[in-house]
Amino acid sequence: MLRIKLMTGTLLEGESYEDIFNRLQEGFFDDGEDLRTFVKNYIDMLQRMFGKENLVIDEDEFSYELVAEKLIHVGLFEKQPA
Repeated sequence: MLRIKLMTGTLLEGESYEDIFNRLQEGFFDDGEDLRTFVKNYIDMLQRMFGKENLVIDEDEFSYELVAEKLIHVGLFEKQPA
């Protein structure tokens, strides 16, 4: 079980990072976009809000694990013990 704490204090749990991003997407009023598109748009939003240019993910390298690791690295996600 993976656990990620957001900057807002919200705790998300899932069996994989994909599960965690699914739970994150549930909290947004999305227009039915697929999860991968949602995550890319979420990253873009964070870059604009916080100026985190090191969040750029190459299309060929994209994985939910890589996105989560980058968000943890820059302090926007906090990994929690299971």
